[in-house]
Amino acid sequence: MSGPESKALSITNEESVPLATALAQWVAENAHIRLLILKGPLAHESGLRARKTSTDVDVLVLPSDVDRLISALAEHGWSPRPWPQFPTLLPPHSRALLHPQWGIDIDVHFNWPGFLAPASNVFDRLWERRREMTLAGTPVQTTGRADTALILALHLLREAPQKWNRGRTIPAYDDLIKRVVADDGLSADIRAAAADTGSEQTARPFLEAVGFEIPETEPDDALRAWRLHGASAHPVSGWLNAFADASIRERPSLVWRAVFPSAADLRAIDPAGGDGARGTFYRWWRRLKRGIRTAPAAIRTLRKEK
Repeated sequence: MSGPESKALSITNEESVPLATALAQWVAENAHIRLLILKGPLAHESGLRARKTSTDVDVLVLPSDVDRLISALAEHGWSPRPWPQFPTLLPPHSRALLHPQWGIDIDVHFNWPGFLAPASNVFDRLWERRREMTLAGTPVQTTGRADTALILALHLLREAPQKWNRGRTIPAYDDLIKRVVADDGLSADIRAAAADTGSEQTARPFLEAVGFEIPETEPDDALRAWRLHGASAHPVSGWLNAFADASIRERPSLVWRAVFPSAADLRAIDPAGGDGARGTFYRWWRRLKRGIRTAPAAIRTLRKEK
């Protein structure tokens, strides 16, 4: 294969992430949409994590602007990644977009997991503290340093408990704590940012690690969901939780969807496995075996946390 298409397909993540970030910023500005770039190469430029090659572009917009941004990006070849509407412990927070000639996704966030204040209010506060930085020769809007540190911490805390429970350490989390502690004044700004984004309890381990005492409060439904997600290492937990909350009439169809998802849903969650009926069967069998193997541990976790 030769020509422009082959060059587009050979682009590396190190090249495509800055370019896609600049594109997202340009598209949003032309559509008069306020957009914030999250994490990515800018987190390194902000001195908050070591250099790493990102695998996607995370952006944040107001919930009311999500569909407009997706439509604007569609004009440049980006379309929603197929993903099944399976039950999860945390509410949906983003839409992933893909492009046939780019090896990365653009994740359009309308909320960041761990920010429990109303999403529109959170965005407005983050926007007030935004910074302009340059990426791929383009000025882009990103979150302030304290907000970026808090976003990184929440991202790590969302999945870290599952790893800590297996005795593993999270080098990126430990490194972030060291960077914040070594930066005079930054921790106080992070503490203030946690207060107005509703993340004092979700980010509590991180805030305590950088020197603050955070009293534990009575959890509401959103905080309970956050903690349950952190304690649950298996995707089957979402189905079991939905089953527990469902009515008697809803449960049979829920069980059927869990055991016999569509071929398209199986392909979306497990792209490997080949095409046709045989590939569908292999995906279904792998998923069924994982569910049976992990269900007992998931049930114990749900009983303990709920």
